[in-house]
Amino acid sequence: MPRLFVFLSLLLLAAPAQGRVDGDVLWDKYPDDQGGEARRANFAVKDVGCAYRIMSDLEYMERSFAFLEEVKVHRDDGRSQNATFRERFFPVGVVESRYERALNGSDRVSWVLQEGRQERHDGTWIIKPRDGGVTIEFINIIEAKNWFDQAILNAIQKRTMADIVEYAQTLCGVL
Repeated sequence: MPRLFVFLSLLLLAAPAQGRVDGDVLWDKYPDDQGGEARRANFAVKDVGCAYRIMSDLEYMERSFAFLEEVKVHRDDGRSQNATFRERFFPVGVVESRYERALNGSDRVSWVLQEGRQERHDGTWIIKPRDGGVTIEFINIIEAKNWFDQAILNAIQKRTMADIVEYAQTLCGVL
């Protein structure tokens, strides 16, 4: 049991801290309107089209995100998507989650968990124009079905959000 505690503590400490600037990324967290905790990253990239595509194009996501093993598309009509994501996260292994996703065609993608191991996993990717590129506001809310798993989910969420920000900056250019 002490090894598990040390392991989980290190895992939590290895993730980026919230409420601070990390390089060009502003990280924070706040209570959402449903009693959960939202985590947010604000960062800038150069390529406007890439900034939208990285979250709206399911095939592009599958090729771009290392943790994403497979995306099964159930529906994609350009404005709404229903898809199952097969993702691999340390230390929990493979997780399959089905999401209903809304796209506005230019600057906003949002998702709501339909089924999965989590109680809730919702989020939004908002693109705001600025000189020389765009600012992306990435909001992610994840809740476990029990209190013990929440600490693990929080650590995975912090690490995965940081990975997504890094992928976006690498693929779309840092501003």
